[in-house]
Amino acid sequence: MELYRKIWYSLTFTISALVVSACSQEEWPVLEPVDTEEFAAEHSEWRQNRREGLVRPFSGVVLWMGLWNLDQGATPFGSDPELPITLPEVDSPPLAGILHRSGQDITIEPVPNSRISF
Repeated sequence: MELYRKIWYSLTFTISALVVSACSQEEWPVLEPVDTEEFAAEHSEWRQNRREGLVRPFSGVVLWMGLWNLDQGATPFGSDPELPITLPEVDSPPLAGILHRSGQDITIEPVPNSRISF
């Protein structure tokens, strides 16, 4: 019975606090409208800075070579400039492997002798 009473008092206090805080006399402030062009420019600048930060991080063990959109299905990668994902020739054979995307799952299929190791 004591536990029931504690729960009842806690619930009553919580609901009372919510009702009192919702009954404020102050009106909601009227905000200035946002200039769409200014917002789009700031957002574009933020995206560019974010992208550059991912490609060239300030510190850490991961250094990205680039960012590419990865479509559903198979995407080959290597140093061949005709491939959708091109890697530096000194680090990669013409075809290093294939990335397979299915939904949010991504698997990598290295080609033989590609020097890709996990």
